Amino acid sequence: MITEIAYQLVKNLSFIDKWVGLAIPMRKMIEKKEKIFPVAYNIDPNCDVSEYTDLVPDSKKSAICYCEKINEITFEQIRKNYFIASTDLRIVLWYNLNRITEGDYIDEGIMAANLLAKIPRTLSNSLFTYVSSVNIFPSGAMTGALIFSKYTYEEVRTQFVTHPYGAVAVDVNIQYVINKCVEELIPGLKCNVI
Repeated sequence: MITEIAYQLVKNLSFIDKWVGLAIPMRKMIEKKEKIFPVAYNIDPNCDVSEYTDLVPDSKKSAICYCEKINEITFEQIRKNYFIASTDLRIVLWYNLNRITEGDYIDEGIMAANLLAKIPRTLSNSLFTYVSSVNIFPSGAMTGALIFSKYTYEEVRTQFVTHPYGAVAVDVNIQYVINKCVEELIPGLKCNVI
């Protein structure tokens, strides 16, 4: 459910050329060293489980945006026919000013404000099967290389967060209602993403 919500958060920023919704850390051996980097967690209606997208910054991209889970889902209330749930997500935006402003400097605060302005405060119930009353509450922001500290690609810490590149992240609290009439999970079906 949170993957569906995350995918709806930031789809309208014109300068973002790669938006994937929720990303998860992936471990991969590269040249006999374990590397950790974010990959898209897609809920493709065609159930293509091989559809992971590499989200590592490089000079060919204008901007990459994705969400990370900050904490686990908590249940605020459990009622007869529904649950009220809550979780925190971080919306990460890496950008390349050479491709957005032809290299002109833009303060991280302006980039964060642009991102924040596009985050909806509610999401339509019609977007979801088992979720309703989705409310989004921005709660904080950060900038710079610290955003990527759990990943192991060195280029981000050295090259891809200094001008003309940059990174901002906006933390949001997501509160939503889960209908108790969800489908039963059936072992062996890969598309049961709830």
